[in-house]
Amino acid sequence: MDIAKACVTYPSFDAFAMDLSFSDLQQYYLFGYAAKNWGHHGRMWEDEILENVLPFLRNNSKAKCASGPLLPLARLERDYGTDRGTGMHIVAIFGLAKTFECLLRCGTEADPETTTKHRTPLSFAAEGGHESIVRTLLQRNDVHAHSKDNQRRTPLLFASWRGHESVVRMLLQQDNVKADSRDKYGRTPLLRASEGGHKYVVQMLLQENDVKADRRNEYGRTPLSLASGNGHKSVVQMLLQRDDVEVDSKDNYGRTPLFYASERGHESIVQMLLEQKAVEENSIVNEGRISPSF
Repeated sequence: MDIAKACVTYPSFDAFAMDLSFSDLQQYYLFGYAAKNWGHHGRMWEDEILENVLPFLRNNSKAKCASGPLLPLARLERDYGTDRGTGMHIVAIFGLAKTFECLLRCGTEADPETTTKHRTPLSFAAEGGHESIVRTLLQRNDVHAHSKDNQRRTPLLFASWRGHESVVRMLLQQDNVKADSRDKYGRTPLLRASEGGHKYVVQMLLQENDVKADRRNEYGRTPLSLASGNGHKSVVQMLLQRDDVEVDSKDNYGRTPLFYASERGHESIVQMLLEQKAVEENSIVNEGRISPSF
């Protein structure tokens, strides 16, 4: 608990009560660690640190500084990036349900967007699989369940991508959630779930009437292509049972699901594909290569 309180204390300093740039924050050597880890250290002691953490989370400037290290853009660039959020974003990322409820009771806005990527607390909670927070947000009238960030990614896409079955189920029950929504690159929740091999999420999505089982991403790859290439046998089996899936589809480079499964050594999937009448054993691709045979 002492580590948790120390980590909460650091971003609460008045030095962070202003809009500091990445270069400004670099001079505070412990800030990055404290901001990224106070929620992890404090998860077991949420009741005990609540009194310490609420003041800094409700201070927009301090929360804006502390959110930088947590946001995906910052992690990818290994700095604090340009995207900043609020106390609600921070707590949604950590999944601290009691603290989240306290912020809502204090009148904190439930559905704010981050400054650059336009992600909401629901988006982060869905990605993290934090069911309690997702449930709380979906019960409110001021939360948009089908919000899109600057890449047109929805909470459902993030939850499907990470394989959070319960969160996916909750989102699919919302009237305004479109199960087959495509992001900037043409990726759908089904494409993401198939790529990750999340069998039960794939099963739920395929039960939705508006979901097209053969959608293609920006490279022309289908759910079957992605699942075959990544060795997700159960997902491949599920997709092969459908009449609306082209089993020998070619992507933008002329590569088939059989090609990807063969190239990556997924023998059982290769055998399943070869048992399909529509599959050509030596599918020629644009580069002049053929699917390796076992």
